Amino acid sequence: MSARVTKKDVEKPDPFFEFMERIYGYLAEHKKKFYIAASVLAGLLVLATGVFFYSRHVEQQAEKLYLKAYELQYSTTALDSSKDSLTPVLAAYEEVIRTHPRSLAADNAHYMLGNLYYRIADYDQSQSSFEAFLDKATRKHVLIPFAYTGLGYCHEAKQEYEKALVAFEKAAQKDAGGLLTGVSYGNMARIYEEMKDPKKALELYQQALEKISDPSMAAFIKRKIASLSG
Repeated sequence: MSARVTKKDVEKPDPFFEFMERIYGYLAEHKKKFYIAASVLAGLLVLATGVFFYSRHVEQQAEKLYLKAYELQYSTTALDSSKDSLTPVLAAYEEVIRTHPRSLAADNAHYMLGNLYYRIADYDQSQSSFEAFLDKATRKHVLIPFAYTGLGYCHEAKQEYEKALVAFEKAAQKDAGGLLTGVSYGNMARIYEEMKDPKKALELYQQALEKISDPSMAAFIKRKIASLSG
């Protein structure tokens, strides 16, 4: 049996209708504020879109400069890797950083400069470049373990062994069981040898051997373990 609808029920105001009436009344009363807010929102959307496309344009320009520097590097180093011959290459990567400092290409340029400065034995500049890369690169950048390794080599070359150990340990941590982990343990073992701590060096060479997959490197580490165990 259906519920009986009385005249009183029909004359009751509809709650949804009442609600919408209030909304329309509010908009009519505050029409000017509403249009201003809508205009501001539209302006912000246009600005955000403009920033996105501008950022994309900047990245494309930075990438072009980076690729030119990269091509120059490998056409140069195939013939000569002396300081004089690498000067134009260094300048090309520096240009990427100078003109587009916030781009991803600039991050990679810092890393490449770290390697190049190390190659010409400018360990201070190499260290600065690797540190700049690590400071700016995203946390998941694939080159982070390699940058820490390069940083460790710089400290080792400067005989800053404690700092070298920290850098190589971070390289192992960031690699998280990857191909560089065994190399990092081997690097730490070598530093402990330099610090005249054969016991710790032996321990780390043994850990390195567990993670090394390259046969020639594994053979080298086995010889190291044998010499330190004797």
